[in-house]
Amino acid sequence: MNSDGMPSFDKLRIFPRLGVDLVEIQKAKDFYRAHRDRLKDWLAPEEISYIRESRKPYESLAVLLAAKEAVFKALSRPWMGPFGFGDIQIVPGKNKVSCRFRGPFEPFDGKKRFTLSFYKGKRYVVALCAGI
Repeated sequence: MNSDGMPSFDKLRIFPRLGVDLVEIQKAKDFYRAHRDRLKDWLAPEEISYIRESRKPYESLAVLLAAKEAVFKALSRPWMGPFGFGDIQIVPGKNKVSCRFRGPFEPFDGKKRFTLSFYKGKRYVVALCAGI
């Protein structure tokens, strides 16, 4: 019970951790144009291949950035700067998306089940990660 006499949901752990992020597609397009040769500084080789093999690479970049941020938020970890994104690897597949963890996130690798879903509109990509 909390101070109001209500059940404390933190202790009950009945709610999954959630992470949500929204990326503006135009900003991802501008970022891709300015930094396409430096993607290896932030992304894994598989992620870069996914982006470059896409008909609209900037939209694929928006999906990956939104997914990484949503997973990061669901993990509830302190911010580690943009290079910390390299430790969360999004692996797009034909029918599902998986995630690999390295560095400080490695304890989560293969041990946590979660759902990662996306919505892509004309201007935005939204990613939702639940269950970590």
